[in-house]
Amino acid sequence: MFFNICPTSRNFRTEVRRPLPFVVKLPRIEKRMLKENERQDKQPIAFLVGGGSMFPAILEAHHKKGAPFYPSLVVSHKKESPQGVELARREGLNAFYFNFVQLKNKLKDKGGISRKTYDELLGALVSQSYYKPKGVVMAGWDLVLSEHFLNYFSREDGFWNVINLHPALLPDENTDTFTTSKGTTIPVLRGVECLETAWNQHLPITGCTVHFATPTFDVGPVIVRSEIEPDYKNESFESFSKRFHEMEKKALVEAIELFASDKITIKNGKVIRK
Repeated sequence: MFFNICPTSRNFRTEVRRPLPFVVKLPRIEKRMLKENERQDKQPIAFLVGGGSMFPAILEAHHKKGAPFYPSLVVSHKKESPQGVELARREGLNAFYFNFVQLKNKLKDKGGISRKTYDELLGALVSQSYYKPKGVVMAGWDLVLSEHFLNYFSREDGFWNVINLHPALLPDENTDTFTTSKGTTIPVLRGVECLETAWNQHLPITGCTVHFATPTFDVGPVIVRSEIEPDYKNESFESFSKRFHEMEKKALVEAIELFASDKITIKNGKVIRK
């Protein structure tokens, strides 16, 4: 079965992987045709964001000479995304909101919408040939996305071309502890508010992880890790947060560039740099 979807100035019919009982139309936006020199030898990447705090750093990296990627699409699940959707629109990029509650309310007379259907609609939308994304990057996207989304971006090695930024250090395996580069063993923090949890637990070291997403929550082949030591005696949580977010931006851009440049592969469930 097909549904109509209109995220751009043209109509598209996108195949959904299971029958849906309704037709969905999204608000029209205009597509900015990138100049040839802006996309030459660059890979299109779709970005899923929240408020968009990471996106300015992504844009800055994209504008640098020799950057291996460009944002083909920016989507936020929030009702407002000043540094994500709104900034992307000012740049003339494809960008729009895809809020679950708002979509559910719009389809209330048709029985509403489940998270399963939401994930599948999002996957069908983002994977359109109109955007041609090599992969998807979740940067501040708070919703857990199931295999109903991931399967639109499946890889031959059994994983998915979906990258997630997580504000804590994740191990290569699905374990409950992580050993840092200094040999310190710390608990693995998954879910939300990891930065606050690390601070409140006075962990000697914390950090961020950029990894390939899988259906298992906050588990997947790690592309980049970055560690940071809080200075509990001489800095506030606010000042530490600023240092932490700067570290996150650098790690995320590094991972995106590695992926877009085809400098990494996955072997035996682990990322290998070529």
